[in-house]
This record gives sequence, C-alpha cells and structure tokens, in this order.
Amino acid sequence: MNKKVLGSLSALVTIALVVTNAAVAQGETDPHWFGNGKLIGSETVAVTGHGQIALSGSHTTFCRAKDSETITNPPGGGPGTDEVITFRVSGCSSSEDPEEPKFCERGNPQVAALGLPWPGHLTVTSEPKPPNQVADVFEGVSLEIKCPRTGASYGVFSGTLEPVVDENGLAFVGIEGHEQQLRGEHEQRVGLEPLIVRGGLGLKGPHGDRRITAR
Repeated sequence: MNKKVLGSLSALVTIALVVTNAAVAQGETDPHWFGNGKLIGSETVAVTGHGQIALSGSHTTFCRAKDSETITNPPGGGPGTDEVITFRVSGCSSSEDPEEPKFCERGNPQVAALGLPWPGHLTVTSEPKPPNQVADVFEGVSLEIKCPRTGASYGVFSGTLEPVVDENGLAFVGIEGHEQQLRGEHEQRVGLEPLIVRGGLGLKGPHGDRRITAR
C-alpha cells in the first residue's frame, strides 16, 4: 500500500475519531430518552406514570399519583423533551397521629393539578446536586390542595420540579439539600411554607411493554 493511500486512511481515521468524540461529548450534555434500553427516535411516544408521592411542608399527606405524558428526542438534536398532559392525585391520607398538624381540619385533602400541560426537558444535573445524573425539568407545575368536606382551599403551590430519571422512572428526591419544592400562595394570605414533593413514578410506554429511562 503506497504512502498516499496510507495518508488518506490516516486522515479518515482522524476524522472518524473527531466525529465520535463530538458525538460522545454531545451525548454527555444532551441526554435522551430510551425505551427498553434502546434510543427512542424522533417520534412522539405516549407514556404513563404510576406511583406514590408525599407532599409536606408544615403538614404532610401521602397520595397515589399517575400521569400521562408524551416524550420525544428532537430530530434536530438537543436534549429529550416531554409534556405532562394529565396528572391525577388520589387516595390522599394524613398521619394518624392526632398531634400532627393536617392540611384539613376534617377529612383528607384532595390535590388538583393546575395549568396543564406542563412542558419538560432532560438535563444533566450539576451543583448543588451530584453531577452526571439525568433530571427531567418540569416547568409551570401547579398543585392546589383542597379540603372537600369544608369546600376550602388550603393553598396553591407552584414552581419547577426536577425529578431524577433512574431505572425505575421519575424519582422526586432531595439530593444534597436540593429539595423538590413548590412555592405556596393563598388568596387570603401569602408566604405559605413551601410544599416539598417526595416519592416517584414508574414510567411505561405503549401497552406497558416499554420501560422508559434516560441517559
């Protein structure tokens, strides 16, 4: 093989390495959605989430939660995106300890999702969270806590949530002091203690046969 051909092959290898390294670098900064371990294409995929959450501030309630959303990896590049279409919270219950404060004086609270749909996008976590974890940033989240037996509203809690995306779905965890919290307001008073969200939702794709993760 002559020197000219060797030189051309060497140049091609160099170009390939540059392209590969660029792709790896992009993968590190632009996380994407995966179904059953395989990269999802640019199609929009319907996803459902089921799990349990705890909502706490000065009071605490434990609830079941489920949602429906769509996810996609943009064809033009960039991080994966999603949109929460519905978010239903049910079966809320408070501590049985009579000394512990409760959202409602009588009965259990109800939680209503406001301002849907909620747009979201994937990001790689940084300080104050440990780096190199993927989080799903939901913007415009708003939850109202109601007391059905009295017809009163305890308050509306709004803001941004950034659950970590792990092998089990979305995990609402406080990492190194970074709590998943929403700011509270009430029509008759302001400055409600922030609502901290904990728990998680397992994510499944169409027909429940596609486990959804991100990396």
